[in-house]
Amino acid sequence: MPPRMWSVSCLGSLLRVTIARIYGVSPETFSPNTESFIPLIHADDRPAIQAWIDVCSADKKPGTLEFRTVWPDGRVHFIGGRGELIRDADGRPTKMSGTAQDITDHKQAESSLRLLGGEVSVEKSYQLFTL
Repeated sequence: MPPRMWSVSCLGSLLRVTIARIYGVSPETFSPNTESFIPLIHADDRPAIQAWIDVCSADKKPGTLEFRTVWPDGRVHFIGGRGELIRDADGRPTKMSGTAQDITDHKQAESSLRLLGGEVSVEKSYQLFTL
């Protein structure tokens, strides 16, 4: 699947629908911010997410990150992404901007290949998100 990129000007409701699809939340009730994002992350992966956010806050580029999210129905999904902190002209943080994609199918394929003793090569594509 080719990468999907949207400009900031066309986000809004599209962002909510995309987040709902990736993270299993309702686009009508989810407000995309750090406080609402962290509870969506699998408890074991929250320290890595927080460390990644801290690196972004230090104006460094933390690279890609893979983590698990737990949907309301209990299913675990794997997410791959990257991002950076955007600041205003005065240096104040304004938003996180980056990419994210549900990579659950890729992770399951990797696991199956490992069980079969094969090599793993999975191409990843991402979707833009902004928190």
